[in-house]
Amino acid sequence: MALRVLIQNKGEPKLKKVNPVQDALEREIQDLLAPYPDPMGRTGFRKACRIGTRTSIYLLQSGLVPCESTGNQTRCYKIAKADVAAYLRHRLAEPVYYTPPSGWYKNYPNHKPPAFGLNGAPLVHRGPAQSLLPPARL
Repeated sequence: MALRVLIQNKGEPKLKKVNPVQDALEREIQDLLAPYPDPMGRTGFRKACRIGTRTSIYLLQSGLVPCESTGNQTRCYKIAKADVAAYLRHRLAEPVYYTPPSGWYKNYPNHKPPAFGLNGAPLVHRGPAQSLLPPARL
């Protein structure tokens, strides 16, 4: 573990323990947020954090990431860089805390079911009349 010497006003050196992993994380976060203005908008927030549009809306509307609402219909969020950095740090420690609830993405307007499955095969969507279960025997 690395030690840094901090000089106090009295001239007595004080040793402080420094975690090299934490320093690397802080530098990485600062480099990631450097190209964005302070405060940033929702689009800059989601691009910096590498999250989707609906996830960013959930985080801002639920208050998990502090923001200021301007009241406009477009470009209505102002997010401080310090709050984005705190979100990135806390997301590494507890990713489940920031996971949207089940059904969050399903309620998206004009939601289309996926065209292909995970294995790349086309999905066949059955209507309510078509069931995957075999017909019932009498």
